[in-house]
Amino acid sequence: MKFVIVLLACVAVTCAVAAAPQPTRDLDTLASKFPELKFRQEGPLPIRVAKEDWEGARRKVRADDAWRSWARSVQSGLDRWMREDRDRAEWVAGYPHDMIEPATGLPLRWSEQMPEPELGAAGTRQRKLHDAWVAFLRINNLDRIHEASRLFRLTGDSRYAEWAAGQLDFYARHYVDWPLQQLYGSRSRMLGQGLDEATATTRLIDAVRLLGSAVSAERRMVWRDRLFIPIVNNLREAKVGVNNISLWHAVATAIIGMEFGNQALVKEALDGPMGVRAVMHTGLTADSIWYEGSLGYQTYVLRALTPLFVQASLNGLAGDLQVEMLQAQNMLLAPLALRFDDGMLPNPGDTTARLKAVDRNFLMEVRRVLPSTVGVAEASRNRNWDTLLDPVGGPATAAPEVLPEVRSANLESIRMAVLKSQGWQVFFRYGQVTPHHSHEDALNFEAYFGDTPVSTDPGTVLYGSPLHEDYFRRSIAHNVALVDGAGQNDRWDPGELERFDPAKATVSAAQPRLRPDAAVRREIHIDGGDLLDSITTQLNPSASSAKRLGFLFHTDCALILDDAGSGVDQAAPPPAGRGFGFWDQVTVRNVTAATSGRLRCGAREFVANWRWSAPGRLYVAQAPSTPLPRKRTVVYFESLGRAATVDLRLHPVAAAQPAR
Repeated sequence: MKFVIVLLACVAVTCAVAAAPQPTRDLDTLASKFPELKFRQEGPLPIRVAKEDWEGARRKVRADDAWRSWARSVQSGLDRWMREDRDRAEWVAGYPHDMIEPATGLPLRWSEQMPEPELGAAGTRQRKLHDAWVAFLRINNLDRIHEASRLFRLTGDSRYAEWAAGQLDFYARHYVDWPLQQLYGSRSRMLGQGLDEATATTRLIDAVRLLGSAVSAERRMVWRDRLFIPIVNNLREAKVGVNNISLWHAVATAIIGMEFGNQALVKEALDGPMGVRAVMHTGLTADSIWYEGSLGYQTYVLRALTPLFVQASLNGLAGDLQVEMLQAQNMLLAPLALRFDDGMLPNPGDTTARLKAVDRNFLMEVRRVLPSTVGVAEASRNRNWDTLLDPVGGPATAAPEVLPEVRSANLESIRMAVLKSQGWQVFFRYGQVTPHHSHEDALNFEAYFGDTPVSTDPGTVLYGSPLHEDYFRRSIAHNVALVDGAGQNDRWDPGELERFDPAKATVSAAQPRLRPDAAVRREIHIDGGDLLDSITTQLNPSASSAKRLGFLFHTDCALILDDAGSGVDQAAPPPAGRGFGFWDQVTVRNVTAATSGRLRCGAREFVANWRWSAPGRLYVAQAPSTPLPRKRTVVYFESLGRAATVDLRLHPVAAAQPAR
């Protein structure tokens, strides 16, 4: 029932966002944005039509020792995989995020050498682990089909075509035998959710294209009618809202239509109510940030669009997608304006790892259609299928790497702001525009001084872990306010920006509906080289009685609290509330008006001064962070009342002193 509520809320979100300012569709305007890293190779636009040169690839492998060595390595790995029958018809694939150790709830990493887990009873963590293992194995087998089709085209060795075709026969034969699964509103059989089938399909349908005349027309039609069209029909029936999932569904459908010459299917997938253009119209904000608010899913959306643009290029359809390609290129580069001085990005919403602003491998991955100076340069010195088949041309490999300057900015369409002044940089998440992949992080902030992280957002872990649902996506993992141990309502809210003044390095915002009976506002200010944060919780007049008003501050640094006037630390159980049970090494002290301490962050030190509007209890603990089992320090102040304010001043010291 809970998920149904989220989907119903999404309808309202879609309407609200559709009415908001949208990116232009003017080609010249789109092409002019984020010019620092765009690479112009063909014509007046900085996008590119992908190519595929198999004869040139064969010449390289014959004539170039390095390419020949690369090809042999690929061939050896595939030969090893093909020696065994990897998949079985009786296996039912599950959800990859359930790759969780049953006893501890900690994430596991799948590998080719990982043995099949015990089956376990239906509904148990053990069964979910087994089915997740099947999903990983099957996804890898589908990828190997794609690899085999490429090796067939490169080497002419019919073994690879026969193996790939035999695997396609297997999946077409058994697709309807696997149970219909409806995880999170999607429909699938071969894999545990429609999203996974869509992502795998973008590669699987390319394998069909590459096999070409090596298989009969009749065999292709069997694959079409028994595998790909049933996949399309399931994707059509998904009820997932407008998000990255629906975009992947539309992309997979479009590519299937292209391969089988079904123009009606292509048009539906591009221009239908849940087609690529409709989803991008809703999902792409005027700030070129995907509206789910997670920079990890920003990347995932681009991974969906890239195979569409490549296949459209190879089918002569790229000209019809120039607007979408330019929009995607701007999405690729927009997060650079949010980066911290150590090259990392802020981490709002669902992302299972902190992201580099300049991800060279990813920029290379999309280079065939969304070229950047970095992506082109990386492609010129790396060997993979894309650089073999579609090499970099021209002298641009020596183009300088120039990153856009990071400045204070208000990204109103995605409810984010950046303050950059006097050595400090603060990323402020003051609201959301959709529930998809959002965390309870309204009014959360991340802070750096120069390239030193002081407080960051750890993101999350695999969704099947209890740490995801009960900790990392909850308010307790963020620098926010709690009421009676609970944070933001389990809903999205845009919040209200009250003030943004980059000249005075000030931003303030409110969440009037943070809780049914409480409002919260926060002001962040940089002044005299210090970072000042003030957060206030106020109960509504309708609240029947005083409540526990709490405030969280997480830091990546070592914390040493001063003793004077601050009481005495005592070991204590954590406060009552969701997620507190994941803390350890908990201490508590009684505090009155103020507390001070020092944060030691590598070679840099900060004086931290807290002021409380009322006496209360100050907890310090070690809290989960990422990657697990990493920990970080959390400071939690709590008082009883109808209103409370906490002020924090962080003053940088030139260098940390050696520990005594």
